[in-house]
Amino acid sequence: MPESTNPPKGAHLLLSLFRSEPDLPQIEGDLSEEFHQHLLASGPHTARRWYWREVFRNLWVFTKRPRSIQVFAVGALCVAIFRFAPPLSMGLMRNKLSLMPRGLLLVLFQVAFGLALGVLMSLMLRGRESLLRLTFAGFSAIWLAHTIGYWLQHSTMAGSFTLSLRDLFWPGQLFSRFFCAVIVFWIGSLWMEWRRRQPAAV
Repeated sequence: MPESTNPPKGAHLLLSLFRSEPDLPQIEGDLSEEFHQHLLASGPHTARRWYWREVFRNLWVFTKRPRSIQVFAVGALCVAIFRFAPPLSMGLMRNKLSLMPRGLLLVLFQVAFGLALGVLMSLMLRGRESLLRLTFAGFSAIWLAHTIGYWLQHSTMAGSFTLSLRDLFWPGQLFSRFFCAVIVFWIGSLWMEWRRRQPAAV
C-alpha cells in the first residue's frame, strides 16, 4: 500500500506518547477511519493535513489531563533533583572520597542519580514512560538554554573580550552534563520498561 494512503507515521508516533490513556485506541480507530474518508473525498495531501490537525487537537486534550500534568511535574522535579543533588552529595562525601578527581566524582554521582531517577520514576508512572522521558529531556533543554542565556548575558555585561581557559571549556562541560543527564535517565527508564515487559518466570 502506498505511503500516502496511510496516516502519517510521525503523527501516530506522537499519539503513542499517550498510549496509557484508556480512550486512545478508540481515538486512533476513529482518526484512521476518517482519514480514509478524507483520502477518498479530497486526496492524500488534504487527508494528511487534516490528520495532523486532529492529532494536535487530541494531544492538547491529553496534555491537560491530570495524569499528563502529573508526568510533567515529575519530569520537572527530576531535572531539579539531577541539577542539585549530585553536587550536594559530592560536597557531603568529599572528605571520604578525597583521592578521586573532582570531575570524575561528579560524573559518577550524575550517572548514579540519573539511573536511579529513571528507574524509580518509571516504576511510579507505569505506562507513561515515553512521555516521562520526553518531558525530562524537554525540561533539561530548557535548563540548558536558561543557563547558557544567563552566562552570555553576564559575559556581555562584563564588557571584557578576553576569554579565560575556563570560559572556553565551560560550554563543553555544560553540554556534557546535559547529555549525561538525558542519556542516563533514558537508560534507567528504558531498562525498567523493558524489564516490566519481560514474561514472568514460572
